[in-house]
Amino acid sequence: TTENNIRVVNLLVVAADGGTGVLVGTIVSASDNEDALLGVAINGTVTQLTGKNTLPKNSPIIFEGPRANAKAILPGFGAQPGTHVRVTMFFARAGEITKDVIVRDNTYEYAGVTAGAILATTTASPSPSATATK
Repeated sequence: TTENNIRVVNLLVVAADGGTGVLVGTIVSASDNEDALLGVAINGTVTQLTGKNTLPKNSPIIFEGPRANAKAILPGFGAQPGTHVRVTMFFARAGEITKDVIVRDNTYEYAGVTAGAILATTTASPSPSATATK
């Protein structure tokens, strides 16, 4: 659906290991003015949001999958697969957009969805390297 020049595609929440909810979906802006995703709440509880949050025109924020550039997780989620939850996204320009979405189990096509951090925004510290001795 499209609201306030923001298109939300295939939005759902995966019930991942450890009782964590992980947001899956894509958000795209059709506005000529850049917007920003300020936060995401699932059933009224704010998620931990990492990765891309700016929304230039036609440059999507993608939660999960091979092209993911953002991650939103909710520890202690607890909703059962097959139920519905409310996801509210807060934007700098577009305001709030709330969707009623399904909760999926992390099996089949969602088996790779985990609560792990997105690599694109993580700064890895160099690991010590072994030195060869002669």
